Amino acid sequence: MNNKDDSARGEVAGGLRYAHSRANSNTAKLLEVSSFAYAAIELLAEKGLIDIEVLDRKKKEIAGRLVEKFREEGIGAAYQDPEHDKHTFEGSVEIDLCQPFATVQSRLRPASFRSVSQNVERSCPMGF
Repeated sequence: MNNKDDSARGEVAGGLRYAHSRANSNTAKLLEVSSFAYAAIELLAEKGLIDIEVLDRKKKEIAGRLVEKFREEGIGAAYQDPEHDKHTFEGSVEIDLCQPFATVQSRLRPASFRSVSQNVERSCPMGF
């Protein structure tokens, strides 16, 4: 390995450590908030101020609204709506593979990879 590879590997490892650290911190905060919420709910239920069954129904109603709000704002994982099974897809797509290479090859590919584009040019029936 050369120094450049070691440096890149160190940066990736540092990024992963940071991401895990943030996830652990968020999980700890979520546990703390959940504990307080459940304690408050139990105390209110013990005093007869709230009905747990009504609260559960309301929770499901609000969860549905939040999921829709998150979807609209692009928060969380993106899913197809409706969900499609990629293994049962029967349609087809036609893509001109030559055109994208011609448009962006010189901007995206470093000079050390120019010989690859020459090979693509020779194999592309449309040319560049």
